[in-house]
Amino acid sequence: MIGVVGWKKDLYDTVVALSVPFFFTSTGYLVFGSLLVPYECVFNQNKLKRQINKFLKTYLLWSFIYLPLAIYGFVVVEKCGIVKALVLYIRNILLQGQNYFSYPLWYLLAALYASMAFYFVVKKGFPKKDVFLAIIVSFIATKGTNFLIESQDSLQGTLKTAAFLLQKTIADGRVFSGIYAMLIGALIRKYKEKIDLIGKQYLILCFIVLFTTDVFFDNTFLRVAVCVSFFCWIQSLKFKFVKAECGLYLRRLSAVLFYTHMIFFFIFGMLVGKEPAYGLTGFIVSLVAAIVFGIFVNREKKINNGIIRFLFG
Repeated sequence: MIGVVGWKKDLYDTVVALSVPFFFTSTGYLVFGSLLVPYECVFNQNKLKRQINKFLKTYLLWSFIYLPLAIYGFVVVEKCGIVKALVLYIRNILLQGQNYFSYPLWYLLAALYASMAFYFVVKKGFPKKDVFLAIIVSFIATKGTNFLIESQDSLQGTLKTAAFLLQKTIADGRVFSGIYAMLIGALIRKYKEKIDLIGKQYLILCFIVLFTTDVFFDNTFLRVAVCVSFFCWIQSLKFKFVKAECGLYLRRLSAVLFYTHMIFFFIFGMLVGKEPAYGLTGFIVSLVAAIVFGIFVNREKKINNGIIRFLFG
């Protein structure tokens, strides 16, 4: 029987777990929706190449912006030598997607890898066999890596060595998670008409049942099903009250929040002398600061500024 505290934590974990897969799924859904038939045509390939290039440029740009914090982390916090710090920095950039206080950037690296996989599948004509194979392989890679690393102490021989190497390189399997989530989003878009025939009321009922079950019986496959059912329901809704201008404003605001909140969090921690300043206060301060900055960036006189567009799209 789950206690009150345990129940609340499981509920919280289940809600939070929807966020990242939802964004990956959204990316796959929206990108696939803008592709032409036949899928392997040059237009689609060029479009996906531009997307890969965009993720790469954005990832490198914000990794550079966060470089001073990475240096601070290596020198002040971890007290690394120059050679070790350089090796770790390169490893983190290529394989983990994060350095000190730039933790959210792993999403961009995962999105970059996912876009590459998406490109190769589309280049082959988006055959269902290859799509499902890519989903299965990337899912196993994600969960299998996590399992090996978490079970490292109980493993022996080759598996123990493999787990050790994985821990020292990619650290966990989340860099692969964008692949299966993005491809699932593409499949949802491809079969949107058939999914919509199910009806919004049944889609939300399916989500509620799966979500409630997941709260009490946490399961890896069930968690994916919860995300898929939630996204299927969301995409079936028609938000006619949201104007295009409002959507663009919120999109820019969300980008500012994503890229800058850890900078404000770091500054707050330095000011109060408790870095990192984990806790409700640090969360609220960094959130409010990022929102205020986002509102400033979204001002009419600023929104089309070249630097602003370069940083936040």
